[in-house]
Amino acid sequence: MTRVPQPSRDAAASDWAVYADALQEANDPRGELIALNKAVAEGMSPADRDAYVARHKDALFGGIIAANLDDVVMTWHFGLIDAVDVRARSTATAQPLVAAVLALPAAAELRSFTLTGLAQKGGEVDLTDAMASLARQLPATCKTLAFVDERASKAHVMVSRDFDPPDNFVKFGPFAPVAASAESLRIETADAEQLDLTKLEAPELRSFTLRSLRIAGAYGDASTVPSALAEAQWPKLTSFELRLPEEFGANICEDRDAYNPIYFGDEDFEDRYDEAEEGENYEGINWSQLAPLLGNLKQRKLERLALTSFDSTQSVFDALKEAGLPPTLVELDFSDSAINSNDWFLANRDILQQLKRLVLERTPLSETDVARLGTGLGPKVVHSPGSGASYRYIVGQE
Repeated sequence: MTRVPQPSRDAAASDWAVYADALQEANDPRGELIALNKAVAEGMSPADRDAYVARHKDALFGGIIAANLDDVVMTWHFGLIDAVDVRARSTATAQPLVAAVLALPAAAELRSFTLTGLAQKGGEVDLTDAMASLARQLPATCKTLAFVDERASKAHVMVSRDFDPPDNFVKFGPFAPVAASAESLRIETADAEQLDLTKLEAPELRSFTLRSLRIAGAYGDASTVPSALAEAQWPKLTSFELRLPEEFGANICEDRDAYNPIYFGDEDFEDRYDEAEEGENYEGINWSQLAPLLGNLKQRKLERLALTSFDSTQSVFDALKEAGLPPTLVELDFSDSAINSNDWFLANRDILQQLKRLVLERTPLSETDVARLGTGLGPKVVHSPGSGASYRYIVGQE
């Protein structure tokens, strides 16, 4: 204990230095931690600070946090935790670890919380209880939330031998409770159809991002995701990002870097490697199902709209033209998609002139087409070459 009161979060560095000195005089390890955090903020490498935390983890945190410190990644502001990524390796540790982090006095003014599932191949991490604990304990200052399946965040494809994919390795609970007070919500998952996105009432939400490896099936199957998001209540939303991976078919997939490799590692794979394919989109997706969602977004003061990684380009364009763009929109992002022509953009320059930025990163547009867009459209065009829809769900059909 110390007679010097803890400064407010926004107090001057000198006030925190005085507090740190008082803690050090009392042999409280938080004093040296504050001094080291101050030095890191001024440019020192965090290595010495992190080593100090590791040596004093029991005194600083104790219990389950000390036992799992490598899986609790913290960003500090003097003596307070500004942001944390809780990386759950099992269902059993997920909820207790979340609860323990949020109970720390140092987390009382937390700004950002990321919950990451680290499921091993063949296993599952269920974060339902951890998310419920988060919704109950989250401090009012924490407005930025992210929920991540790490395997999905690093993969470009998800594969299956059936049209319905296997269960996600990381299971999330309902998102409505955690979205209720958030200003930013990011979700990275494998099959988005396995998420519960219903009844989202997020009166303070400004930014929503959903990145997945599957969101709709072929042969006319509609996705539940756009329909659920079309019902969302988010009156202050200004940024919306939705990845639109489509379903491809292949005889045998080249899936060594997939979310769930099936063919790679098979005893016959190396002999058959020359047969492996990236897949073919036989039917495409009818993205007219986006119309209610786009109608919802048009009612917001949306500034950024990102619809990415789709293969059925004309279908997306038709849905956008029918719905129209929000009048406040300044950035439209179609990155990682199969767009290979500038025809639609030039034919619809009247609805695109309001934009300041058109983002076409990693798309197969030619440099000639990009140059013509830059001179004939209006908004700044941001482009880099790509080969088509980067993220996809592949059904093996042998």
